[in-house]
Formats: sequence, structure tokens, C-alpha cells
Amino acid sequence: MKMTRVLQTGLLLALMATDAWTPVAVAANTDYIYCSIRDNTHSAAYYSDVFLGDYGNSVKYQNAFQAHVDGKYSGVIGLASCLFTKSSHESRAKQDESRATDRRAGYKQLIDTGWTY
Repeated sequence: MKMTRVLQTGLLLALMATDAWTPVAVAANTDYIYCSIRDNTHSAAYYSDVFLGDYGNSVKYQNAFQAHVDGKYSGVIGLASCLFTKSSHESRAKQDESRATDRRAGYKQLIDTGWTY
């Protein structure tokens, strides 16, 4: 019987039945991601492009997108969030849904930043 344990430290290891730690080849960057910021004060929503990454790095992506938007666009009030899916098609469809929802909610500016991590 084989037991497997995955650690989120950037290095993936498996615990085998022998109790020895053995590196295991695991595909990294298997999630498709896009990030967004909604600025209610200025009626604007900012979107990244879809990019490949890993859910374990979600805080890094949010912080990096926040820094990009704050540096490029002045006076943005809002926090970044990122959505993770398993396919590029699904991520783009979710992003399109989000844009449509934001438009219906009254956001006047929908800004594609082109940013990726």
C-alpha cells in the first residue's frame, strides 16, 4: 500500500509505505487564473489576463496584481482577488461572466490590464 503526502512548500514529496521521503514528479502550475479588482468608489473594475499558475500561490498573485494596478492606475480603491479553474476556456468564460455581471451592476469602466504573473 502506498501513502502519499503533499507539502505546499514549493517542493512536493511523497511518504512511501517504507516511511522514506521520496521526491515525486508532480505537475506544477496546473491552474488557470485571472485576477480582478472592483473599485466601487470610481465605478471601475480591473481584470488581469488569464495565466497559468498554482493555487498554492494565490496570495502572491493577488498581491502582485494589486501592486500592478496600484502602480499603473491612480486612486484605485479595492482589493485584488483571483479565481482558479482547471482550463483556460473555463477561466475565460468565468471572466466574461464576471465582466457581464459588473456591467449589469453599474460599473462604468471595465479595464483589461493585460497583466499576467
